[in-house]
Amino acid sequence: MKHDRKLVEIGFDQDEIKCCSAIRWVLPFLIRQGKIVCDTKRKARYNDLLLCEVLEEPSEKEAGHISSNMVERVRLKSGKHEFEMESIRKGLNITVAGNRYSSASFCGGLRNPLTGKLNGQICAGKTIVNLGRMNVGGFLNFNNGKEEPIRLRVLGVLVRNSSVPVNLADFKPTFQVRQSKSCFTVLIVGIDTNTGKTTCATAIAQELTRRGHKVTFEKKTGGPCARDWIRPFLQRSEEYGHLGSKFSAKITDFPGRDFVDAAGCVTSHSVTNFESFAQDSMRFSQIFVSSFCSEYNIIEIAGNLSEQPNLILLQRPDLRRKVGMVVFTAPSVYEIAHEFIHYAVCVLGYDKKKIVLSGQIGNEDCPSLISAEVKHRLKIPICKSGIFSNGVIMPYGNELVEEIFLRQEERRLN
Repeated sequence: MKHDRKLVEIGFDQDEIKCCSAIRWVLPFLIRQGKIVCDTKRKARYNDLLLCEVLEEPSEKEAGHISSNMVERVRLKSGKHEFEMESIRKGLNITVAGNRYSSASFCGGLRNPLTGKLNGQICAGKTIVNLGRMNVGGFLNFNNGKEEPIRLRVLGVLVRNSSVPVNLADFKPTFQVRQSKSCFTVLIVGIDTNTGKTTCATAIAQELTRRGHKVTFEKKTGGPCARDWIRPFLQRSEEYGHLGSKFSAKITDFPGRDFVDAAGCVTSHSVTNFESFAQDSMRFSQIFVSSFCSEYNIIEIAGNLSEQPNLILLQRPDLRRKVGMVVFTAPSVYEIAHEFIHYAVCVLGYDKKKIVLSGQIGNEDCPSLISAEVKHRLKIPICKSGIFSNGVIMPYGNELVEEIFLRQEERRLN
């Protein structure tokens, strides 16, 4: 380990230093350098990379399928990115400074995501916490789940050329722009996490792919989990997301992406200007869809509709014009379905004829009265997106895809 006043230099080995999945595009640079240079005096900004020492480990009972207290780790081997869900262990990790907003887990960051008030400065010597999958680190404001936060001691902010911080925004991937073709956009929204949005996206992607169509997927907003943009393209028998699971792909050719690719941020709350974030996100869609010659692009909006990055993105006229079908993953409650339709039409300006309900309200255990009332009073179709099999919901996209084709035909005739 070399020291130079405020700089600390150590050798980089991706098998020894755990790298979070959010830094997937920075990995080639770190591997080429063969070392990490940390500035021990620099104060971190949003999306700067941090070298941290893990001070404690989660209890065994906390490790699970959707736990925040895991490492979603990435390695680069033989031209492929290898993702793996691992237990958090004491040692060195590279994470990203930012904010996370979660109604079901940790909420915090450089600033309070609710009020915008500065929580403090992140620099060497400070103690922060893992805010999710070791992808994002910061100060904790709220703990909305049952997990105990894991503390991290910051060793420094990663720099290059001795003075420039290593920031996600400087490593966004580039794409080859091709002649654009007609692409049908499906927008998937819900009122909170765990309402079935990714299951719905997976069901649509798998069914369209099975029918021979080119599909792309974007998780436009939300938190740090590569699983969300990987899952729609897994085979039905595959699984990735629980502790010990792995996934490998050449991600330059992979048709799923998120905000790290689109705007160079670790979460949609890790930005200083939500308007710029939304603009970058929309510009990315055009380039991304073009580069894959996609026929269908699925966009998932994470969390609740009124979170600032969600609201600003959904209000954009260019997104509204682009969307051919809106899928709302509703709970089994008539009033919530009714309120969403009013909000989507009267506040956000979306066409009611484009709205379809799915998620819990489309499941087999939804009371028949609720689905009948929705269809009778609201005149909105309800589509099944999953089938229960051995206690697990398996994606089922046939009904949703038929609705897509119906709206495509209506658009063609008009």
